[in-house]
Amino acid sequence: MITARIHGGLGNQMFQYAAARALSLHNNDQLRIDPSRLFDPTPWKGNPFRNYGLSIAFNIDPQFITIAKIMDRVRIPYVAKAVNKFYARTMARLGVWQYVGDPNPHVFDPNFFNLKGNLYVNGYYQSEKYFKNYEAEIRKDFTFRPQMEGATAKLAQEISSVNAVSLFVRRQEVLRIPRLREQYYVATPEYFERAVELMKQKAGPNPVFYVSSDEIDWCRENFKIDADHVFVGDEHNGPEFGNALHLMALCKHFIIPNSSFSWWAAWLSENKQKVVIAPKYWVTDKNADTRDILPETWIKA
Repeated sequence: MITARIHGGLGNQMFQYAAARALSLHNNDQLRIDPSRLFDPTPWKGNPFRNYGLSIAFNIDPQFITIAKIMDRVRIPYVAKAVNKFYARTMARLGVWQYVGDPNPHVFDPNFFNLKGNLYVNGYYQSEKYFKNYEAEIRKDFTFRPQMEGATAKLAQEISSVNAVSLFVRRQEVLRIPRLREQYYVATPEYFERAVELMKQKAGPNPVFYVSSDEIDWCRENFKIDADHVFVGDEHNGPEFGNALHLMALCKHFIIPNSSFSWWAAWLSENKQKVVIAPKYWVTDKNADTRDILPETWIKA
């Protein structure tokens, strides 16, 4: 049995699910998920509360279990880490399950597919190398559930009819939470200006930039794009941001920041000739090893 602990925002939930799903397929084993952290709004210092979104945004109905409900009772981060390690080792010694983590979420571990048995998989697994060999199955699992209606459906038709470029801006959460601000830099307007100019050279004729963000009003006030562009408002987000991700994935090309949400929009795009531009650095530590976060064909700017 493969059990995946699901936590974080929708993009992180997708990475966790995709890696565990690929491992279950590789081992011809069953998959279940543990989203208990996402059902408990008790505050964690330095961590925003996130809702479970996988079964809301996508046509998947996985089997649930709540192992981490025990592990998450301690709310002091350093104490919780020690308690979790002790609990995980105890369960392994008792033969209940083997705890599996990813020491570096941005570097693929080739030993991942050597794992066998009753596994509890906890980490981020932010590389397509974890599920590239099972791409067809992952794409099928990540077909969108919500039906877009009204103005959102009309916008989807418009995006599909033009040479659409998704430009996503991540700001609010990183700036609001000190721990995230220390770990992840906020992509600057200068980065997006460079990326827009590069995209205008590579995306083909008449690109239209569709700008979406967790702070769209800031984008309206601060972005000057010398090309056709549309600001996509929060009214198009849909349940657990499923519509927002779907609209982005309908685009033909992508400019993304260091964001797992927009990473998935680019990956899910069915355009075989898509151009994806991403930041050269994913975290504030420029010496950090992030070699596997971006697929090889994506452009670092």
